[in-house]
Amino acid sequence: MRILLVDDEEIVLKTLSPFLKDSGYEVREAKSAEEAIKHASNSQENFDALITDYNLDKCPKKVILMSDNQPDELPAGIIFLKKPFSLVTLEENLKEDE
Repeated sequence: MRILLVDDEEIVLKTLSPFLKDSGYEVREAKSAEEAIKHASNSQENFDALITDYNLDKCPKKVILMSDNQPDELPAGIIFLKKPFSLVTLEENLKEDE
């Protein structure tokens, strides 16, 4: 599974990326929405999941949003993880309907 991991907090990228890679996922990191859109728009990079703080226009099959504040409404099919969340919870959500 190829994952696009987007967060402007370096600590989030440095924590989640190695965990995901050690779990067997291929991970591409982006530090901004603009960088994520560039990766997502590249026809040679097809992602199976997006883990992000941001809402992108073009999204892969699975979108996991993470934030300190839970939004009142989410579009159908969006998975929300309230920070802080456990790595086990993240892994469970990635494996659902894989």
